[in-house]
Amino acid sequence: MLLGNVGGIDHYEYRAIGDIVNTATRIEGVNKQLGTRILGSRQILENLEGFFTRNLGRFQLVGKSRPIIIYELICREQEADAMHHDAVHLFADGLQAFHQRQWDPAIASFQAYLRAYGDDGPSAYYLEACEQFKITPPLHSWDGMMPLTKK
Repeated sequence: MLLGNVGGIDHYEYRAIGDIVNTATRIEGVNKQLGTRILGSRQILENLEGFFTRNLGRFQLVGKSRPIIIYELICREQEADAMHHDAVHLFADGLQAFHQRQWDPAIASFQAYLRAYGDDGPSAYYLEACEQFKITPPLHSWDGMMPLTKK
């Protein structure tokens, strides 16, 4: 990451530039697509303690060559109650079924999540993906990674 003046002739901006800044911007875009509030990559969470998180899966960010695992920061660990734990486990069950191409069990898990906990962008996202994959299955080489087309 570099910090400095960017621009030319009569317009300069002082800002951060570099691959990590680009990746953070792309993760912000995932946040908007999933309707979540705070996301972070696995690399960030490895150095961050004390937070209760939910694994949202592997995503191929626009303009990036390698997919990353993205997590939602839900609350501080000490604030996580039984409902938080149950919700994360139900979503994880759906995500696991999704990765195993078990569309109907995945759909059932994501629908159960939505019934139990209300509006949830990640569950709605994967529910839609399951419905699409039932119609047009992914290639046999698919490894559960979700390609994103929006920044």
